[in-house]
Amino acid sequence: MPITQSYSLGLIFTSLLGEFLFRLICFFTRLSRYLQRLKLLTLRRLPGNLSLQGKVRVYKFIKLEYQQTANHMRIYCRKHYRKHYELLRSIPGIGGFLAAVIIAECGDFRRFNNEKQFASFIGLVPGIYSSGLSEKSLGLTHRGCL
Repeated sequence: MPITQSYSLGLIFTSLLGEFLFRLICFFTRLSRYLQRLKLLTLRRLPGNLSLQGKVRVYKFIKLEYQQTANHMRIYCRKHYRKHYELLRSIPGIGGFLAAVIIAECGDFRRFNNEKQFASFIGLVPGIYSSGLSEKSLGLTHRGCL
């Protein structure tokens, strides 16, 4: 893939996923602080304490499952899709897990002849406003699976 295509893909991913990842990181940061406070909380009645402890245990289990799945996906992609995996990781803001998710979602990148086909596949389309005789370009809209 030529450098210009790789740079174009980087711009597409950065614009598409940058805000999403920022919000996701903020959410998990707030959630872990909230869980720390919940662990210290003691309710007046036993059933409330038992319920709260159960929910914290469920969260820990789900987090562990997520981490194990993410690790398996990264290992698989490093082994079977090394070239695409490393190329995606070279884009600022895309780490190992996100690169693995993109590979899993998009499949074989060789089916895309250029970045326009790829952008179309993931749902990036130009926004156009038209009224009567005037037409205005609004940039990219994000309508797709990612």
